[in-house]
Amino acid sequence: MNFPTLRLRTLLVLILLVVLGWSGWWVFAAGAQQKAYEAWLADRRSEGWLAEAGNISVTGYPFRFDTKVTELSLAEPAEGWAWHAPEFEVMALAYQPNHIIAAWPGDQRISTPQETVTVNGRTLRGSVRFQPSTALGLDQSTIEMDGVTARSSLGWEATLEHGVLAVRRAADGSAPQNSYDASLEARRLEIPDMLRGLIEDKGLLDPLLDHVSFDATLAFDSAWNRRSVEGRKPVLSAMVLRKADIQWGDLRFSARGRLKVNQLGQPEGELEITAENWKRMLQTAVEAGLVPRDLYGTLEAGLGVVAMLSGDPETLRAPLTFSGGQVRIGPVPLGATPVLDVPNAG
Repeated sequence: MNFPTLRLRTLLVLILLVVLGWSGWWVFAAGAQQKAYEAWLADRRSEGWLAEAGNISVTGYPFRFDTKVTELSLAEPAEGWAWHAPEFEVMALAYQPNHIIAAWPGDQRISTPQETVTVNGRTLRGSVRFQPSTALGLDQSTIEMDGVTARSSLGWEATLEHGVLAVRRAADGSAPQNSYDASLEARRLEIPDMLRGLIEDKGLLDPLLDHVSFDATLAFDSAWNRRSVEGRKPVLSAMVLRKADIQWGDLRFSARGRLKVNQLGQPEGELEITAENWKRMLQTAVEAGLVPRDLYGTLEAGLGVVAMLSGDPETLRAPLTFSGGQVRIGPVPLGATPVLDVPNAG
């Protein structure tokens, strides 16, 4: 046997060994992944959840793990919610298993004791990248929605043309520990009369919410990871709001600033706000029960002075200040601040 032939055979044997080794590893890892999903469902059942799946399968050989779960049902009786999807897909590269893509190809049902909402869309997918540890800490996540429709058992229907929600762990040193950069962009959310009626019933709000944009760094008292999904949820402790813009018909609102939550659960800090057509916003707040009706005249007069001082009587530009359990716009008091969950001291 000459040397070139021997070298070729050796190379073929090495390739065969690599293929067999990789194939064996893929089969082992795919089986382990399937068992991990089954074990997670079993753990939830042991905690009193309803957690069932019709079938769990893993395909995608040789370079992917594509997990398909059929007839997936989850319910948390203590919190009163339930979720059902006829099909749920989770996809990951075999060499990067901590980065997964999830897709909801069909209808899904979200239920509460009050109603059941069926959701479907032209695009409903998300991606998540976890930190490489057993805690599976969130590194970054994105959810994309296009052509989404939500239909309620109570008779209402809402639609969303486009939406993107993105969250990523803030860079070390750029923010407090357990901080995440979060952004939201949503376009053309059509809100039905029934839902708008829960806010106000005087026809003050258009049925179409044109645009929502949000960009902030959110600090929590603990990290978002596997344990936070299965147990205690992290509580917001501070926020740096870079942008919050809402366009709802001819109503436009924007805010920027910083807030933190004290040990009484009260926000503290200041937001710079701009509100176009602020009088109708105030009327809406009264109709929604956010502002006492008997304070409407006083607030309208006080805020009118603030708007005049800013140069445009129809546009309110002023600091929204949260301090000592009270909130005010400029010098005009609005009442008590909302009380939030109290973050753990740390």
